[in-house]
Amino acid sequence: MLPRCVPTVLAAGFMFVCPAPAAAQAGTADIAYTLAADGDFSAFDVTLRFRGEEDGETGILLPSEWGPEAGLDRQFSDFGIIEADGEPRPVEAAGGRIDVVHAPGAWLTLHYRFAQDYDGLPSWEQQRVPGMRPVTQPGFAVFVGAAAFVHPEMSADDTLTYTVRAEVDGSPVEISSSLGEGMAIETGALTPASFLDTLWLLGDFSRSTHLTDGARVHTAIRGDLPLARDAFQDLADRTIAGAASLFDDVPFDSYLMAAMPLPPIPDQSAVIGTALHQSFFLLTTSNAGAAEVRRTVAHEILHEWITGRMGPTDEATDPARMWFTEGFTEYFTHLVRLRQGEIDLQGFLDAMNGLDAEYRVSPVRGLPRDELIERLWESRETERLPYQRGALLAFLTDSDLAGRDDARLADVVANLIAENQSHLAQTGVPLPLTDDRIAAALEHVAGGGAVSRIDAVTGDGAILTMPAGLLFGCIETRPEGPAFSLADGADAQACEAGITRG
Repeated sequence: MLPRCVPTVLAAGFMFVCPAPAAAQAGTADIAYTLAADGDFSAFDVTLRFRGEEDGETGILLPSEWGPEAGLDRQFSDFGIIEADGEPRPVEAAGGRIDVVHAPGAWLTLHYRFAQDYDGLPSWEQQRVPGMRPVTQPGFAVFVGAAAFVHPEMSADDTLTYTVRAEVDGSPVEISSSLGEGMAIETGALTPASFLDTLWLLGDFSRSTHLTDGARVHTAIRGDLPLARDAFQDLADRTIAGAASLFDDVPFDSYLMAAMPLPPIPDQSAVIGTALHQSFFLLTTSNAGAAEVRRTVAHEILHEWITGRMGPTDEATDPARMWFTEGFTEYFTHLVRLRQGEIDLQGFLDAMNGLDAEYRVSPVRGLPRDELIERLWESRETERLPYQRGALLAFLTDSDLAGRDDARLADVVANLIAENQSHLAQTGVPLPLTDDRIAAALEHVAGGGAVSRIDAVTGDGAILTMPAGLLFGCIETRPEGPAFSLADGADAQACEAGITRG
């Protein structure tokens, strides 16, 4: 355990001072965090230890924006730095960063205060999505790494080891995270993005762990939710097994599934999920329908493959490829659920019909890519458009491939995963998931015609039309009413087998 911070008043202001740590010993982490709380989880005195740059100048970055949240740097205060020689001095953050001048290559220890920057529990009045902004409450804390960890500035390709500990009144407490569970989380070499793309839970959660096809699946749940914990576990088991089989890839030794309630909305319900490294976080009102919760859980788990195993995407340009990252994920969510018996053929067609019905009446369905990127978060219609376009295009493309013996759309996903994992094994660095990689993988499996159709709809804003003839040899399409239905005389069992064949 690192030394406890002692509050001290200096001429320059308030800071936390700790005894200087000894130089790092062999086998210790490159970056180490200790989150120390007094009495409860309302606020933390954080110690961050790391080695400074060899040129004697190191930048330290504060979280500023993540997902729907901005102004995250307001959560941090009372900064102080200690070099290995033990001389404490206050430092200030400006423009979302701290710049430190120090002895070349010196071990540095940054101390700061971390607490939520709003009163009480998350609410719709204070956040766009309550619970996505870090929560530090007396009984529990939950946060995403990218929204909560101050960290040294480094290259995206750097791979470092990390240790994270938490304590209350000097005693260690259990952490649940995307990187494991226990009193101390110790990692292998990770890129900064892999470390920050994580979920962290402390305090009052109902926890359990069980094995699923060799993977340790951890659940951490609190509050009144539409599904019981056992139902969450069973759904995770089915989805993980189904996706691993479909994409011929078992991606992890452990997985964290966390859920907690959203504040109620008068006469409405809400279900929101976000996928993170080997984990997902579900927020739902207690009155949400179980079917929508189950679909959201499956969708977020599928993100471990699309795009987690394919390589990192550039967040700044990610909206340009959401037709793939979200739309294809939506299609494969329903396909995996069909394969695993979560839904039947009619349930699968109902899901695709729902996407088509939304798309047909969408006032923004003709938006070209550049305009959609600018307006993505403008409305529910713009947010949903990439899901609709991508899922319907995936459905049609998979149907085109179903008549062949040598390929299905799942092969596009499998090939992108294999390409990234091979590169990672050879270089130690993941391969970024770019538009060019996606297009090349699609063309290799589905041909140039499929790529041209996708680009026309998602790039130029062309309106997607249904092809003549039967999809998968058994699904009839109609211009009005439900777009997809089992053709007259078609055998439902044989049709389902043709759709689910990997």
